[in-house]
Formats: sequence, structure tokens, C-alpha cells
Amino acid sequence: MKLDETDRALLALLQEDARKPITLLAELAGLSRATTRKRLEALEAGGVITGYSVRVNPDILAGRFRAQVLLKLKTNVGESLVRDFSRFSQITQVVSISGRFDASLMVEAETSQEIDQVLDALRQHRDVEETESFLLLATKLDRRSL
Repeated sequence: MKLDETDRALLALLQEDARKPITLLAELAGLSRATTRKRLEALEAGGVITGYSVRVNPDILAGRFRAQVLLKLKTNVGESLVRDFSRFSQITQVVSISGRFDASLMVEAETSQEIDQVLDALRQHRDVEETESFLLLATKLDRRSL
């Protein structure tokens, strides 16, 4: 689906606050309520908007440990590998990347020992050749829409 300037404006408004009422979205975007509703329905149907969620203050979750783990793999980041990794509740994100490494994982846990256990299991996986991990200390800027 190709996005135009109006679609991008609506998405930006929703990324600020996904709970904005359609009437307010319409007013801020300079559209009618009906046009706004139709555009949002089209963005949902086209797979651009895949859901609405909550952004949590990272300071509230400050007690959790987070690590970014880079993996060099013997194979590609396919469904089988993602299925294997999804068995770990601590792995919250798997992203295929370019460069020396093939995948980047986000690992979140209550203790550093729990992260270490996940890293040990990843290193033993049949398709993992090499890992490099980074303990995340503080989020300084986050513009992602969750």
C-alpha cells in the first residue's frame, strides 16, 4: 500500500496517542470524520496499522535487564529459527540484519543470570556460529511506535 502525505499525518498523530478520538484526528488532519474513518480502515485493511498498543515508561521497568544479542548464523533467519527462539519468553524481538551478523535479538529478564542462561542456550543452538551481546544501560531516545 502506497502512503500519501495525509496517511503519514494520521499515522504520526496515532503514534503520539493511539487513543485520540476520530473526531480529534479529523480536526487535526483537516479532514472530515467520515474521510478519516475510511482512511484508518484502509490503513488497517492494507496492513499498515497492525494494532494499537501502549507505550510503557521504561523507568517503570527499570528493574529488568535488557540485552541486545547479535548472532552469526549458519542459515537464514527463517520460520524454524524464529519458532525455536520464540520458546524463550525472554526473547522479545528477532530482527534479520545485514553485515557481519545475521540477526539481532532483544532479550529481557528479571536478572542478569537469566540473560546468561538464554545466551548459553543460544550459543548451543545448532544454527548459531557466533554471538556478541550488549547489556543495555539506559534508553536516551525512543521514537519507536510499539
